[in-house]
Amino acid sequence: MSQSGIKQLQKAEIYKVLWQYPYPNIARYYGCVLENGRFRGICLQRYSTTLKQRVERHAKAKDEREPALSETEKRPLVQGIRDGVVHLHLVGLVHNDLNPSNVMVEDDATIIIDFDLCRRQGESMGMKGPTPGWGTYTEYANQESDVRNLDQIERYLLGFVLNIRASALTEV
Repeated sequence: MSQSGIKQLQKAEIYKVLWQYPYPNIARYYGCVLENGRFRGICLQRYSTTLKQRVERHAKAKDEREPALSETEKRPLVQGIRDGVVHLHLVGLVHNDLNPSNVMVEDDATIIIDFDLCRRQGESMGMKGPTPGWGTYTEYANQESDVRNLDQIERYLLGFVLNIRASALTEV
């Protein structure tokens, strides 16, 4: 099997777990496409706006039609990401690339997407690392990577780390 085929199979295995254990803050997986008995792709729910786009759009807003996001609007967004990460960890997965471009905002709910680097806890990461500026390369998938990235997203979104620390995730 080609390297590309192995990566696609690995991704399909992750999505199979997500399909077995769906969660509102995790991208909805519908299945995969087979053509002539060969794997062709993964079918996912389409979402329109990333967290990064939403924050930047509101930060640039110059009129009252779209005011900047308030702290009370931001906290539920962070909590949704936290809830999704806790769910991933409970089913034995580590996302490994949490960042504002890998979180969608739909109807004021946050949905974690992009499971290319998602692995089972302790599984080898291979040579690919997280998005530059959002995490550091680790040899093996570890929940601490997600915890650090969640802290970083909180600082990005809220400007400070909430009293409800991301490190509480490791206690789950």
